[in-house]
Amino acid sequence: MILFLLLIVIKTKIMKSQFLKISFLLISTILVSTQLNAQEKPFRIGVKTGFPNVVTGNIEFVTPLVDQRLAFMIDYSKFSFNDQDVSLKYSYFEAGINYYLKREGHGPYVAISYTNMNVDLTYENVESDENSGEFGSATAGIGMNTLNIKLGAKWGGLIYFRPEIGYSFTPLPNTIDIEVNFNNSPSETHVEEVPSIISGGLIFNIGFGFSF
Repeated sequence: MILFLLLIVIKTKIMKSQFLKISFLLISTILVSTQLNAQEKPFRIGVKTGFPNVVTGNIEFVTPLVDQRLAFMIDYSKFSFNDQDVSLKYSYFEAGINYYLKREGHGPYVAISYTNMNVDLTYENVESDENSGEFGSATAGIGMNTLNIKLGAKWGGLIYFRPEIGYSFTPLPNTIDIEVNFNNSPSETHVEEVPSIISGGLIFNIGFGFSF
């Protein structure tokens, strides 16, 4: 009889311990699930188009830092274009942080970022400045490494819209040197002016994407 009672007591304690563990796991799961549902979706993948990025893929992650208002972002693009007389290679990389002003990962934000951009351009049938009627091949390269400051906003939920406007502290040059090579004459350097709207350091783009 005593052994039977001892077994009942031991079994009761084991069941009580298991019940407490299961209850703790269930409560923890509910609390974590509630917190996750209350948070803004932290991962964003989308596309931006504008200047100087042209077209880039965009990734953003909203961290738990500063009440979930601090996010890390990366923009990247690399493509080439070849036509009968024109060859273009373009690469763009931007990385930075977004600080959301009002809500966690949503609404207006201020951004600071670093940009590396490279453009290599080759085109044919460029006429000589010194020998009329002679044509050659022109090459030009543009490189930019700069810090940026931007003001943007992220609106929407699963599908979002994101405009940005800002300023580049090291804008594109006002002129570009173009080297022109000829078959029967010495090479020449042509200087082309860059429109002020492009060289002034303005940044503008709009983006679309998904949050999850």
